[in-house]
Amino acid sequence: MRCAFRKLFLTPFAPELHEGILYALGAAQRKTGALLHQITIEPNHMHDTVTTTKANLPDFKRLFHGEVSKFVKAFLKEHGFEAPARVFGDGRSHHMRLVNSAAQLVYLHYSDGQVVKDGLTRTVDEYPGFVSDPAMMKGTVIRVARPALYFDPRTTEPVEELRFSMPPLLQRELGADRVVEHLERARRSMEQAHAKERKFPVLG
Repeated sequence: MRCAFRKLFLTPFAPELHEGILYALGAAQRKTGALLHQITIEPNHMHDTVTTTKANLPDFKRLFHGEVSKFVKAFLKEHGFEAPARVFGDGRSHHMRLVNSAAQLVYLHYSDGQVVKDGLTRTVDEYPGFVSDPAMMKGTVIRVARPALYFDPRTTEPVEELRFSMPPLLQRELGADRVVEHLERARRSMEQAHAKERKFPVLG
């Protein structure tokens, strides 16, 4: 999901902003039963990889992206900025159905390494924003407290949980250990390759 005019509405230098995004993601996951595998929050767009357990992907996207958009507007107003008419592009988000294990591995690696490929930092670990590690797909649970901004205490939970899991197809065909080992090795190789090819300093 890309920000309107590619503006940096999702800056990683405001930790509470990414926490609010993760809180909204946890709420959308809880309400729809979606399985969460990976998320990368870049300054002007997000990558998230999920598997729906029901025919409700549009509901997940509406709950997640809609709440993030409203939260970002509230955050900007709170800090003295004019809120845009819309946070995300024209309201549509791109999605793909990854039909086999090879496609799933390729996309997970693509999403995992974007902050390096986009020249933000030398390594994924150096990025100040949120990028989920491959090992989280072994069952990591992250508890995110409700932000002070936007989310109404009367209608929202005090804490939401992000429950990471392995894509079911990869779990069946390769197993969690092999998948994580592959993605961690691919991350290191990608970081080394970009370090050799880079002609300009990274932004971060």
